[in-house]
Amino acid sequence: MARLTDLGLAVRAGLSGGVAFLIIDLLMDALGWRVGGLHAGERATMVMVTTSGTIGAALAAGGALGRRLSQLRRLGALDSPRLRCVDARADWRVRVEEDLHQA
Repeated sequence: MARLTDLGLAVRAGLSGGVAFLIIDLLMDALGWRVGGLHAGERATMVMVTTSGTIGAALAAGGALGRRLSQLRRLGALDSPRLRCVDARADWRVRVEEDLHQA
């Protein structure tokens, strides 16, 4: 089950990032930022298009990954003793900090 979840997360993030990069590339091309076009070297077109596309792809992939992980968490698919242990430690730290503030 874990491998299917991992593969699904990777596919969602990859497709989201790829589509976002493509949309940004086509948008910048329509706005005149054509890679390899006339005077492209003067404006560093390839650097700007690649940088913008990569940032957009990272944001889209991160958003898709975060959304799916939150869905899986709500459904209980990510519950495991290891995760409960991490939550318990976080609760312990909060209680200690509250006790320190009350003292």
